[in-house]
Amino acid sequence: AFDPPLLRNYLAFETAMELEIPFTSDHKFMELWLDGSFLGSYVLFEPVQQGAARVDLDIESNNGRKDFLVEYETEKAMSYPDKTYFIAASHRFIASDPDQPNERQLAYMQETLSDVIQTLQKGTEAEISEIIDVSSFVKYYLLNEYFKPFDFGVSSVFFYYKEGKLYAGPPWDYDLSMGNTNPEYSDRGKNANSPTGIFADQNLFAYLAHKDWFRELVKKEYEAHRDYFAHLHTDGGILDTLRSTYRETIERNFEEAGWNVSKWWLNTQRYPDKTYEENYAFLKYWLAERNAWLEDYLNITMK
Repeated sequence: AFDPPLLRNYLAFETAMELEIPFTSDHKFMELWLDGSFLGSYVLFEPVQQGAARVDLDIESNNGRKDFLVEYETEKAMSYPDKTYFIAASHRFIASDPDQPNERQLAYMQETLSDVIQTLQKGTEAEISEIIDVSSFVKYYLLNEYFKPFDFGVSSVFFYYKEGKLYAGPPWDYDLSMGNTNPEYSDRGKNANSPTGIFADQNLFAYLAHKDWFRELVKKEYEAHRDYFAHLHTDGGILDTLRSTYRETIERNFEEAGWNVSKWWLNTQRYPDKTYEENYAFLKYWLAERNAWLEDYLNITMK
């Protein structure tokens, strides 16, 4: 409901799959009926959780002190009484799996993440490469830098520790991204709304985004997928194809289920335009401007 074109989440996850970010959720458009009433168009996602068919982790070995999954969530985000929160090197996390860790498990997660973060803060490229999966961090950074999800510095950011290294991802929650934020709400909203400027130098990426060697790896990753990014916004390109493929369900969402494309749902959301076409045109414009700015920032040259 927060995303008038109904395409931002789907496009972000398609892009994550293009980048081959490990354990990116499968996703599928669906329509919902309840007691004979049509309630509209949705996207169904696999949850971010441990499992052989999801985020494949070993959370049982070594008395439950081996692999784990956490969500980065600052105190600015909501707090839930059934969640286990902890601080590691001044950063706040939710224990996702194991979701109810015992004291020894919690201490292990806290100590492990603290060691990783301190290495990110002070370590050399070689030292950092020993304790994180650099490839996953590069891919996840590029995804979030490109699309600027509003929540990136606050919540819905996952990391998992597997076989002695910290990985970034899987991705989650992109309805308030790609310019769909209120620039009047906060500086973060203003930055996320703009197609220019660096955004994803937040949470643990604050220690990586401005390192020359990391930026060079991001550049190489972008170059490897340049054709994909360059055709996100073009006429007949990836976004247009996505809209065309799901045109009927999108139209039914507004025409038959009665959702209002111009309703402003929450104060962090961009004020929507009056029509679907106007909201869709803004999304295409934003992606075109974002791609042009990032190519300049990364010093991408034509070959």
